[in-house]
Amino acid sequence: MLDGNSFLVVFLILFPLLPALLLLMLRAEKAVKIVVNISIAVMSMAAITVAVIFVGGITDFISLSHHLDMLITLGDIIIALVFMYLARNHRSMRYWIPLLVIPQYSAVIFFELTGKIPESSSTFFIDNLSIIMVLIIAIVGGLISIYTPGYMKKYHEEHPEIKDRRHIFISAVFLFFFAMFGIVLSNQLTWIYFFWEITTLCSFIMIGYSQKEEAVRNSFRALWMLLLGGAGFAAAIIYASLYCDTVEVTKLTAAGKTAALIPAVLICFAGFNKAAQFPFSSWLLGAMVAPTPSSALLHSSTMVKAGVYICIRFSPAIHNTACGTFLAFIGAISFFAASAMAISQSDGKRVLAYSTIANLGLIVLCAGVGSYLALWSAILLIIFHALAKALMFCSVGIVEQQCGSRNIEDMHGLISRMPFVSIMMIVGISGMFLAPFGMLISKWSVLEALANNNPILPIAVILGSSLTLFFWSKWMGTLVAVNEDK
Repeated sequence: MLDGNSFLVVFLILFPLLPALLLLMLRAEKAVKIVVNISIAVMSMAAITVAVIFVGGITDFISLSHHLDMLITLGDIIIALVFMYLARNHRSMRYWIPLLVIPQYSAVIFFELTGKIPESSSTFFIDNLSIIMVLIIAIVGGLISIYTPGYMKKYHEEHPEIKDRRHIFISAVFLFFFAMFGIVLSNQLTWIYFFWEITTLCSFIMIGYSQKEEAVRNSFRALWMLLLGGAGFAAAIIYASLYCDTVEVTKLTAAGKTAALIPAVLICFAGFNKAAQFPFSSWLLGAMVAPTPSSALLHSSTMVKAGVYICIRFSPAIHNTACGTFLAFIGAISFFAASAMAISQSDGKRVLAYSTIANLGLIVLCAGVGSYLALWSAILLIIFHALAKALMFCSVGIVEQQCGSRNIEDMHGLISRMPFVSIMMIVGISGMFLAPFGMLISKWSVLEALANNNPILPIAVILGSSLTLFFWSKWMGTLVAVNEDK
């Protein structure tokens, strides 16, 4: 029997399913806004209450009946069938998607049905990292959700040729919340895997929303790339079941490097895959064809944050290993390369996308290093990046709808035409690279964490951070420029 506090955690995870189902059926704009606003208010209050109750240094565990594991197995079967159904009419993916889906799902479902998955003593757990992620998902994601109905209404007014499926889009937003809460609060790998693949499905729906050729192509690219990460996650479940005798996150991360290294490496592979690190960055760049609320969610409070969260969570198992060093170098390469590529971009959303890849690379770098200071630097980066990117994407979306362009050059002197939105963009840009805002402080903390670890990594961070000055200062200067002809 659940006590009041445990019930609240379970409620927080399950509640987004209710508005997701309601919004799937609703068409009236006023009713949709009411449901969204009330749902976000309830979700945010629940998240804040959970944070107040559980904040502290102690990890709290919540146990549910083992019979509920069968629901997760059923969910895995349904998701696998949905993935293969989606690929049935796509010429190039008709066989490739099933090739990725069938082996991993068959193995996991077989282990679940035959009882080869070790029983877990707890279903959910909550610690300080979980609380931080819950607040980011509920509050930052919630604000983006409130922005979504109005944006989508204008989106379809501007694009009458696109079939109006906004009820599916907004429903997918809340399904995202359900999955994200599940990822950051679950203690069983099998449960996390179920929620993990729901985020893949939601991103597919959002990226391919317009059903245009480019959108469909990019949505399937995201699908197959993310399924590769899912395969790594499935392999981790199988290995942990056979050789570690547990699929509990807390036990694996506490088991030591020898016992849990291989499943930790496989899960970190799934993590940096979902975090769009090189060589998997193209799926996130392709996601820019989706409506702006999708981009804001993917970049700030969902999806890619799930990737870096899981890397941080399993960082203790790869700390001071060759695998941890390799992960750190992948993050460093992603940070430097994406920062360099952003300089040549003029499309505002692509600049933001490359910036996201870069900053996620910095977080992955910290997870690979794994020291106490590095992990706290990574958490600070997650917080401040979520706030700044949500503000930037929503602002760019408004500019695109009002001015008909998201090209940075077309934002010349925007401060005189759209002062409020311009100020919001300047605040967002300042938050990414200027003192005394959080991202600059976080990067300073990263440098301090790396100083005694590896002489090459700080150089990559310094060079990458220097490159970010170019595109952020250029964008800010364009916004406040004075048109001489006026």
